[in-house]
Amino acid sequence: MDTQPSKRQLPYSAQQQPSRSCEEAYQVPSAVVGTVPRAPVMERQHVEDVSCAKAGCLLSTCFPFVGWVTYFANSNAPAGSERREWANRACGTGTACCCLAFLLSL
Repeated sequence: MDTQPSKRQLPYSAQQQPSRSCEEAYQVPSAVVGTVPRAPVMERQHVEDVSCAKAGCLLSTCFPFVGWVTYFANSNAPAGSERREWANRACGTGTACCCLAFLLSL
């Protein structure tokens, strides 16, 4: 007895032939490509939080180092923005208070 299953060959005419090749079956018609509208790109509305920069400006009157740290922490803000302006004020206040403390100690 043969333990292997028999391999039965169908006649060539009885074998199923694919009607189209795989490449033809998966091609997208050129009329469909590019017709899907894209979603519009929305601009993000960024609200600046300037409370830390304002607090740094206030604290730099007693601790000049805080004003300088505030400036460097906010130096990446866009030029002319409110956050950048408060960072500049904090740095100026810290520098002025440091100079004033130095002059008073003489």
